[in-house]
Amino acid sequence: MEAIEVARKACDEQNLANEAKLVEFFKKKGLIIIEDPDKDAFQKYAKNSYLTESKDISKDWDLDLYEKIQQAK
Repeated sequence: MEAIEVARKACDEQNLANEAKLVEFFKKKGLIIIEDPDKDAFQKYAKNSYLTESKDISKDWDLDLYEKIQQAK
């Protein structure tokens, strides 16, 4: 278990370092990076999208389960 924890931490550190490099690469390419997104607004937009213009994507989803998951936060 100790070895797993050491490996997990090493993996997390490596992933975060790689992500930081990607962010810098994207910025150099002129992409806009949103560092502090409005998560609530995004969730509302995404849910509305899945219920309206993107119904073909979500037609088989269990929306009751979705609501239960949202309440569990």
